[in-house]
Amino acid sequence: MKRFQFKEFYLSTWAINNSTIIYVLIFLFFSLGLFSYLTMPRENFPDIQETEIFVSSSYPGNTAEDIETLITNPLEEAFKGIQNVNEISSSSIENFSMITIEFDDEID
Repeated sequence: MKRFQFKEFYLSTWAINNSTIIYVLIFLFFSLGLFSYLTMPRENFPDIQETEIFVSSSYPGNTAEDIETLITNPLEEAFKGIQNVNEISSSSIENFSMITIEFDDEID
């Protein structure tokens, strides 16, 4: 019969033999993390400037070409008259149209 040689991972053996040090390190990491979390600056309601609006419309039972000619193109023409518009992009698929309007950064 062959004897198997026992291989030992010294870091694990050391941690098992010195469990008190490991518990102190775990407590130290936990307390430092809790202290950092409690003293971290944060804002309840941050002021977020969103400059894009998404307009979606559905017209069931129509092809993508019909959606584009009946819904997307007239809506794009109407949106071009709005002030402070940077870019208008659209996508038409079967039964659905999506228009993205991007405004200037200075708009309210």
